[in-house]
Amino acid sequence: MSAINKSKMIVPNWKLVGILLIVAWFMISMVPSQEAYAESKKVSGTIKATTVIGRKLIQCPTDGEPIDAGDLRNRVGAYKSADPDWNNTTFFTVSFVGPGTNIVYGIDIHPGGDQTFRQLKGATKMKKFGTIIVKNEGWFVGGTGKFKGIVGKWKVTTEATSTEQAGRKTTWEAEYELVK
Repeated sequence: MSAINKSKMIVPNWKLVGILLIVAWFMISMVPSQEAYAESKKVSGTIKATTVIGRKLIQCPTDGEPIDAGDLRNRVGAYKSADPDWNNTTFFTVSFVGPGTNIVYGIDIHPGGDQTFRQLKGATKMKKFGTIIVKNEGWFVGGTGKFKGIVGKWKVTTEATSTEQAGRKTTWEAEYELVK
């Protein structure tokens, strides 16, 4: 049998191993838990009813045109959705509906009192036989409570055969994340 040469054996430095284990444990503990990652959610629904609470025809410059007339509206309504966070949510919007362009700012007050804020842009188009299609797309700009840190997209489409609520069908969908 051959003799072991003790002068070439590697002897661990236990102080260094201990320090490395502590550093490794610290680094692993710094990795965020699953709860800290963004929660993605997709919701949709319809609008139960809306009421225009203010409307004013105004004149303003748009995209290099000298002056265009537009309609400034304040609207209040409620969402209907299978998602309890969004069902019976009351919304308030201020919108400018001009020739071919819609700009909408909205506040949603959820059943628990939390709020979401959104901004949308879109267009109004006429279909045959007097049907109007309004499509707006936008994004969330903030939230409170359980919606704090909300980021994502929002779409709303209205098809109206008259200016009355009975002749109007509005659907909406949102895809968002809650960044913690």
